[in-house]
Amino acid sequence: TALEGNVITGGSSNSTDVADRLGADATQVTGVSKGSSTTEQTDNVGGTGLAGDYGTLILNSDGSYSYTVDPNNATVNALKDGGKLTETFSYTIKDADGDWSTTTLTITINGHTDGLPSITPNDENGNNVGGQITVYESGLSTGSNASAASESASGTIQINAGDGLSSINIGGQTFSLSQLQSLSSSNPSAA
Repeated sequence: TALEGNVITGGSSNSTDVADRLGADATQVTGVSKGSSTTEQTDNVGGTGLAGDYGTLILNSDGSYSYTVDPNNATVNALKDGGKLTETFSYTIKDADGDWSTTTLTITINGHTDGLPSITPNDENGNNVGGQITVYESGLSTGSNASAASESASGTIQINAGDGLSSINIGGQTFSLSQLQSLSSSNPSAA
């Protein structure tokens, strides 16, 4: 959802908007840029918006704006509960006789953890199952030793956890993130 407000009139549903002090003649926004600046801004009003670091701002000449967070931004997705990101835009207002003033609009993004990542293994038969996969002896390749205490196979397990990963449990043993990061072909044990 988009955050909406008005930089000229303030008093919108966004309680942090503060009205600008206006002259006696008509005032409008004439430009906006990413970052903090004190120079006159003359571009990017209205239209498709101005891309920031974490989302897109659309600021119209009447002061109304909307800011939409980029849901695919890795920094935004990694933001945890209680974490904050800020994004600053500079904008210029100008009245009918050409007097102008530039100030900033600061957007604060509050972190929210979406919950634990879910892992759904996909086996060779195309069956998606939750939690774990059981290997049956009848499915093992010819020549495997069914009487051996254990069988092993090599391969790669790729885990993508957008909200971060602190540990993983494999076969009843929990491995910390630092243990997992220390794994390599020269150090194949995380114990």
